[in-house]
Amino acid sequence: MMRKTGTEMLGEAEYAWFLLERIEDSINQISDYVQVDEMNLKVYSRQMALKLYEVGTLVEAMMKRMVNDDVLNSFPNLADDLCDARGQSEHLPTIRSYRNVLERVFALSGKTINFRLFTFSRNLQPFASFASEKDISPEWWDAYNLVKHDFFLNLSEATFERLIEGAGALFLLTFLCRLHWPVLLLHNRLVTGSLREGKLIEDRIPYDQEKLWKKLYEIFLPHLGITMPDYGAPIEILARSRLFFSVLAHWEPRK
Repeated sequence: MMRKTGTEMLGEAEYAWFLLERIEDSINQISDYVQVDEMNLKVYSRQMALKLYEVGTLVEAMMKRMVNDDVLNSFPNLADDLCDARGQSEHLPTIRSYRNVLERVFALSGKTINFRLFTFSRNLQPFASFASEKDISPEWWDAYNLVKHDFFLNLSEATFERLIEGAGALFLLTFLCRLHWPVLLLHNRLVTGSLREGKLIEDRIPYDQEKLWKKLYEIFLPHLGITMPDYGAPIEILARSRLFFSVLAHWEPRK
């Protein structure tokens, strides 16, 4: 297989971001007809079911993209799980296969995302169930599978709440995928700053993009040995789109 050029990789990352924005556009369009509040989170519809199916398909593709990244080959004690997640064993990959790799590398279960649309705001942990060794499937993932296997029978599973959770999962994976970091930095979707009273506050003096890129490697892929000098103050790496934001990582200087 020929290696992809830098332009091709940037193009794929921009396409992934475009697909996430399309999902966010769909949520905005649904909100034209369904008021986004706690009372309506259980509302379901054909359109929500179709969008949940799209979200689940993209999440699965993103997880596959991440587990097939060559940089994980040298991650400690991951070889067997990588083999399963990459479909190189006798069984096809499952959500558990992906979880056994991505939870160990990125600690997905602890990642929190804030969804905000107009006056409605909610904190989400789309992969919280990954912390368990048993019931590891998120509720939005179960809803996606039910819709996928019998759209008409399981239409009521495709609620607005499950759609938002699934979209949040796609948001998180889009930002944690190493191959996307150059594009996300270029377009200021990955920044440094802090959260104050629920508001995203960027650093007045932005962290240099190359330094931030290396810091992402240091935090999420420490086995590669890429480090940055300490600057004496903690930093938070923030991910943001139009509907979601997250403190992707909190870094403390070494003592």
